[in-house]
Amino acid sequence: MYDGWRSFAASRAAAILVFVWAVGEATVFPILADFLLAALLIVLPARRWILLGACIAGMAAGGIVTVLVARAAPGFAIDVLRDLPLVTQSHIERADRMLAEDGVAGFAVQPVSGIPFKVWAVVAGQQALAPWFVIPAFIAARSARMMLIAVAAGVLGRLLACWLRDWFVVFAVAYVLLFAAGFAVVVL
Repeated sequence: MYDGWRSFAASRAAAILVFVWAVGEATVFPILADFLLAALLIVLPARRWILLGACIAGMAAGGIVTVLVARAAPGFAIDVLRDLPLVTQSHIERADRMLAEDGVAGFAVQPVSGIPFKVWAVVAGQQALAPWFVIPAFIAARSARMMLIAVAAGVLGRLLACWLRDWFVVFAVAYVLLFAAGFAVVVL
């Protein structure tokens, strides 16, 4: 299993999947692209720049689309947002309040807020925040989080390298369970 996952992490398909996942997460998909990024980099830290680049590019592309659609059609965007999985009215209200208080600077806390990016993007559109300020702000903040995840996964992968192959199934199950528990704490 380890060899198969490592082989996949080395493939072009892995970079494409990370890109597509990041686009999806910035638009409609509920699971962070960082989840996949970390899982790939823990087995192959040497691919950090390619996979991190794909993740950031996908996040930026999806985020730009979400921001521009929300700016052009805020009513449509909020209707779609309310139908997405794991988006709550509380998320919308908190993002609205934070962006109203802090403006574009509020995007600095988005990556650690527990509120999905797509909520922030749609609320920014409703508040008519300027996209030329919103886009660089969210790209910088979210890229920083992704870089930290990539570095942590790479370091952990190097530290665990001697055990990872033999215990990969255990690590994989533990990773999914820990992620699910953390995700539940943040989302619920």
